[in-house]
Amino acid sequence: MGYLTSLIAATRAAYNIDPARIYVMGHSNGGYMSHRLACDHAELFAAIASYAGAVWSDPAKCQPSAPIGILQVHGTADTEVLYDGNLPEAGPPPPGVYPGAKQTVAIWAQKNGCTGSLTDTGTTMHVDVDGTGNETNVASYAGCSANGAAELWTVNGAPHVFEWTHDGLEAVWAFFAAHAKAQ
Repeated sequence: MGYLTSLIAATRAAYNIDPARIYVMGHSNGGYMSHRLACDHAELFAAIASYAGAVWSDPAKCQPSAPIGILQVHGTADTEVLYDGNLPEAGPPPPGVYPGAKQTVAIWAQKNGCTGSLTDTGTTMHVDVDGTGNETNVASYAGCSANGAAELWTVNGAPHVFEWTHDGLEAVWAFFAAHAKAQ
């Protein structure tokens, strides 16, 4: 049993934790970590939310053991982790490159057995305190495997770090609550 599995087992033994509702959310490097945990330990987590992170540039490095809910939140004015990524046009990706927000969600859509393409849901939200009105557009894939999801929240005009609105954080929780792991 690996360290992470042992840690979760010990925590569950000490506290009343619903194993179907273990979630991960991270920003920047923590967003990358969220994706890595989903790739390596999807059996332990129900869903992740990555804020300005990305999945592996080589999709073959991500082999989740089960479908998992994926929420990617990314600002279009992010100059640290670019919204469109920095993958080269051709050839294998060198170290330090990463897919963009849409590509990250597309990789997860494939891994979660989703159908179709990334589709604007028509839902807008106000998640950035400095944003004007409902600056965030929601897009998702349909037809995903049970417990699988691939959703993108594009925060128009938001930089790498922005202050979340209360409603934005409530919406992340609503995403998590809608993606409990089937037992």
